[in-house]
Amino acid sequence: NCDRASVEAGRLVRREILLDYDGLALSHVAPRVLLRQRPLLTLPDRWYPELVGRVACVNAPSLFAAVYRVVHPWLSDELRARIEVHAPATSAAAVEAFAPRASRPAVYGGSCERLPDDVAEHTGIARLEPSERAALTPGSKLAGYCSAALS
Repeated sequence: NCDRASVEAGRLVRREILLDYDGLALSHVAPRVLLRQRPLLTLPDRWYPELVGRVACVNAPSLFAAVYRVVHPWLSDELRARIEVHAPATSAAAVEAFAPRASRPAVYGGSCERLPDDVAEHTGIARLEPSERAALTPGSKLAGYCSAALS
């Protein structure tokens, strides 16, 4: 998807990813599972290093810092430089700086009521049935935002 967008734009288009870790608990981070995820976590470095523009990890509890210390060495210096980790106290400002109000859902202080069509297309959500979209984020802050995509 970034390849197509890059060709259309005539320049390299990078992904910017906002990850919200609100509610992260120890039960989500079993060491055995984390080690199994290592090959997936290193894919951007191995195959798509230039496509990751910036990653903002917001509402990151102290548990996230411990997990990130394990994962951190698996990533290249270049990718680590693009990752921002924000504790809950600094997350609102980080989200504000991440994207303009018109591009953010209401739960992040924005005015965007539904996932934009181009984002739904680039993320693959556009290819899902409405029931599948709703199942992606049950009970999530973004449940309505993602479910409303293309409806």
